[in-house]
Amino acid sequence: MAQCAASLGAQYEIAVAADLMRQHFEVFRNLSPAGSIDLIIRKLQTPHVLLRVQVKSGSYSNVYLRDADVLAVFNPKTRTIRYRVMHERLVSLFHAATLSKERGRNSIARIAATRQRTNGFNVPDYSPATTPEAQ
Repeated sequence: MAQCAASLGAQYEIAVAADLMRQHFEVFRNLSPAGSIDLIIRKLQTPHVLLRVQVKSGSYSNVYLRDADVLAVFNPKTRTIRYRVMHERLVSLFHAATLSKERGRNSIARIAATRQRTNGFNVPDYSPATTPEAQ
């Protein structure tokens, strides 16, 4: 019997959540299937940093990360997960992540600058050397 897209999406979100927990993240899942963000995460060593995660399946190399700080791409064939982050300072928080590249007028730098002014989740000025634990 074929599974519906929402059911598969939920399975992929759970797989990504489990992987993030193995990387010492605390994971909060959106209960709404229509939400713009799938997961909210924070690293246990840096509890002041909250990140929004969008989970997709397959090969989403050109997905625009409008509302998310992290794109988790789950490959159902190989059962592997790739992470793409919006800011270079977030790469070090993950075991394996790549930085999203700039694309035309919706450049990553412009999006990050807008987020820095408009919401409390994105942390483009995060630096491990400036965490309260390091002071």
